[in-house]
Amino acid sequence: MSSTNDGLWWRLGRAAWLLLALGALLAGCAPGDRGSEADSGARVHPSRATGQPAGGPPPLPFETGAAAGRSLVLITLDTTRADRIGCYGYPGAETPNLDLLAAEGVRFADAVTPVPMTLPAHTSLLTGLDPPHHGVRANGEYSLGPEHTTLAEALGTVGYETAAFVSSFVLARRFGLAQGFEFYDDDLEAARGTAFEQQNKRSAAAVTDAVLAWVERRGSGGGRPFFLWVHYFDAHDPYEPPSPWRERHTDSPYDGEIASVDAAVGRLLEGIEAFVPPERSVIVAVGDHGESLQEHTERYHSRSLYEGAIRVPLVIAAPGAIAAGGAVDDRVVGLVDLYPTLLDLLGVARPSGGPSLDGRSLTRSGAPPGAPSADEDRALYVETLNTYLDNGWAPLYALRRHTDKYILAPRAEYYDLRDDPHEQANLLAGGSSAGVSQSLAERLGDLVAAQPGIVEVARGRQETDPEVRARLEALGYLSGGGGPAAPGTDLPNPKDMLPLHEELLAARRALAQGDLQQAARVARRLVQAAPRNRAALQLLGEAYARMGDLARAERALRRHMEIRPGVGALVVLAQVMMQQRRFDEAVALLDVAAELDPLHGAVPLARGDLQMIQGHPTRARELYEEAARVDPYRFAGLSRVRIERLERSVERR
Repeated sequence: MSSTNDGLWWRLGRAAWLLLALGALLAGCAPGDRGSEADSGARVHPSRATGQPAGGPPPLPFETGAAAGRSLVLITLDTTRADRIGCYGYPGAETPNLDLLAAEGVRFADAVTPVPMTLPAHTSLLTGLDPPHHGVRANGEYSLGPEHTTLAEALGTVGYETAAFVSSFVLARRFGLAQGFEFYDDDLEAARGTAFEQQNKRSAAAVTDAVLAWVERRGSGGGRPFFLWVHYFDAHDPYEPPSPWRERHTDSPYDGEIASVDAAVGRLLEGIEAFVPPERSVIVAVGDHGESLQEHTERYHSRSLYEGAIRVPLVIAAPGAIAAGGAVDDRVVGLVDLYPTLLDLLGVARPSGGPSLDGRSLTRSGAPPGAPSADEDRALYVETLNTYLDNGWAPLYALRRHTDKYILAPRAEYYDLRDDPHEQANLLAGGSSAGVSQSLAERLGDLVAAQPGIVEVARGRQETDPEVRARLEALGYLSGGGGPAAPGTDLPNPKDMLPLHEELLAARRALAQGDLQQAARVARRLVQAAPRNRAALQLLGEAYARMGDLARAERALRRHMEIRPGVGALVVLAQVMMQQRRFDEAVALLDVAAELDPLHGAVPLARGDLQMIQGHPTRARELYEEAARVDPYRFAGLSRVRIERLERSVERR
């Protein structure tokens, strides 16, 4: 901030402090410019990196215990579609390392995620359970409970050393996936001072550096096998690949991001092989979910269940234990299958107790090569509740078989994937219905009926302490009669609403750029179309608050809270209360926010703002430092800015 603006801020006094706070408080997730960091490592033998699907006969069976005692390297490729990888037939791919891995192992041609969102998808992968059974239904507001046994816990009990390196805040240890890992690196320190910091992530190059440093420190590990999970987030939006992939993929930066991750995979495996030879390891590369890329009017993911968002790459290599160069293309497999498959392959008994797994082991002991699949009628469960939780639209559920898919929505959809792989012809359109789709509809209806209702899921971990909630109701903030709406015909069909979601994304950009009027106009239109759209209501409240229209800001945020309180909206509403010197109400709102998420840095940051308004800079500084300590990924930068302003204000005094 310039000295001129500093002086202006000081003359405006405490009100200006709050206005500045409103503009920046929740900016920790805003996209920023990407640096030109490059990871050009490669391990490819040019003669083998053809970029074409691996040929050869079907793979030999996965024998139980065939890789007993080996180390396991699990590489998860965030937001990566199967059909953008060379070994899956994409001619524009620059993925020689993943292609080589497929040539050395087996490629699963039809693998799907149970949910197109990072946290619940990884939770399913690491537990073998579908989202209704592990309880993690969306990013950010749910976490895995300790009653579940993760893959790391199962391997740790038989002597494996366990380590994880994740590259996005969405997988931070607070969300429960650190269970069983002796070392869980969710430190985004390498992103500090770069555009990555505002995106709450670190690059593939930075993650690989951290992993290889751990590998070198570990050395041979005394012969002890390890389980290493490495997560690469780069293919997630915004698509801004580093050089030289930026220049190579100017027409498709998404492909450039995948290419840069592929290079990181090559450098990672080369570094690991210096200590663990390939014949002593199992390497898995798998996507957590895909990306729609504007197909079916969805730009990204999490709001549809079409193939672009749910079909993922899956490659497993274990020289000497799995035959090389094969493809399993006669069945559908899921992320939930990896938990039992990897335990069986490593010869580790599955933990006793706990819920029955939704995944099935892909070992086929005793089956001759090319034998008919026993899973021809298998239908995998898929869901996205984000449409309901964030936007007030109907939730989506699906059953996905190898050759067809049924989607439960306000207007049900059924697709024959053999004749219509791009899902252009809904066979239920016009009211017609085939017997096969009816069978899937009944099976899916039974599954949905057996799980907690959507209203219960929405309230779930968001229920506040009864005393705190009663306090809010006494203040007039919660009538007690709002709550999430039960699903029914009154909830909009996500397919119809996806074009409006594009407008929401544009409105967020307008808000970030300071075009408050445009952000408010779009948010009002979205709320008119879907009155229970929490995301639009919060955006509307933020826009009004920054415009100084506190009465309308309060109304929008109250409506948000009636549906389901969220930390972001509570904190913004508390800031509105502070501007009106309604300090007791601000404190009550922040108490509820802290109850919902004790580790959310926005809460101590806002408490610090309140202390500054009330003339207590020493206490304010302590709270700003607390924000950086409990939530460094999102709020370390904002904390530094607050402290710098505080120090300047003290000097002026």
